[in-house]
Amino acid sequence: MKKLILLAFLGIMTGTLFAQSCINDVSMYLINGQVGKARKTIDECLPGNENDAMVWLYRGNVYLRTYDNEVERSKKDPNFVKKYPDAVWTAYESFLKAVSIDPKVKPSGNLLDPITGQILCGGQLYAMGETAMKKNKTEDAYKYFNAAAKCFRLDKQNPNLKSDLGLIYANLASLARSMNDQEGYKKALVDGANVGADIPEIYTWLYDVYKNEKDTVNCGKIIAKGKANVPAQYAADIYATELDYFAMIGQIDELNAACDKLGEQYANQPAVLNMIAGYLNNSGQFEKAEVFINKGLEQAPNDFDLNQQMGYRYFYEALKYQTLIEEAQKNREWDKMKELRETETAIAEKAHEWVEKAYNINPEDRQNNIMFQQLKVKLRKEVPAELKAKVESYQQK
Repeated sequence: MKKLILLAFLGIMTGTLFAQSCINDVSMYLINGQVGKARKTIDECLPGNENDAMVWLYRGNVYLRTYDNEVERSKKDPNFVKKYPDAVWTAYESFLKAVSIDPKVKPSGNLLDPITGQILCGGQLYAMGETAMKKNKTEDAYKYFNAAAKCFRLDKQNPNLKSDLGLIYANLASLARSMNDQEGYKKALVDGANVGADIPEIYTWLYDVYKNEKDTVNCGKIIAKGKANVPAQYAADIYATELDYFAMIGQIDELNAACDKLGEQYANQPAVLNMIAGYLNNSGQFEKAEVFINKGLEQAPNDFDLNQQMGYRYFYEALKYQTLIEEAQKNREWDKMKELRETETAIAEKAHEWVEKAYNINPEDRQNNIMFQQLKVKLRKEVPAELKAKVESYQQK
């Protein structure tokens, strides 16, 4: 029994001494600039020493140095082909493995510690993710961006940390969505929000996730978090999302106040004014919507969206009268029903006028064309053959 224990002890000692000998050799090679020999030695040293944090740490240093050397050669020689294109990934995995085995592991001399090593890998991993995404290598891009996020989160001194992480998590979310990975999509957005990313999409996309889950509490929280982290000049979409939130939960007073504030802040942006009017139309506040549409039309009278929005303003109001007419008919209030029908027709005529203006600006918009034909039929106007053909083509698809 004692002999077996002794043999086991000797085995451990032999492995430790061998690992230390490798590390010493690697250190010497790196000091002398012999990166190739250092790489060969550390690769030979790894088998049997997979649980030695120091071996992994030195491997990370060697492969990061390998990457740097090949980058320098590429700058001097455009025809140079990298022999170790995955050197940064190998370095990152090695640094990560080292610190997972021993969080306090530190190298000797001027070599990198595992945290610094990972931070230095982060930028290159992000660049590799971008390249993979451009080449439609979705899984590779996801892997690289995910690793880059872990690296960037270690760099507490980075003054652009929120922006950098925001871009990474937005990319991760986009990639997860393209892979139909709903869990990964939500996780990327939650991670981005938790680090206070200043990218508006992080919050607007996550809002949609919570909205689909009917989680109104988190819908409100994520809007508040977005407004706190995204600079005002980039937060228009978040403010728009807030309008949707107030409309969804039926807080009309808050919706109106938010519309007024947003309309004042973006008074010179017709697209934002149109968006505000859309929410007001959907909440049945047609006259208030018209005020914002007119402000937009003063700046862009031929804007299709604004002209169509005015069409919606009257179209939706006309629809509202149908219910009132049915109720009056049910109660046999004939005079009231006649009056309501006359008012409805007048409103429908206004809708037709604006929808026709929008049609003349853009005759290819599907929704506008459908609404245009519906109004012509309702008002007993002739439907042009061209318009009829367009609408019929939609039904065939």
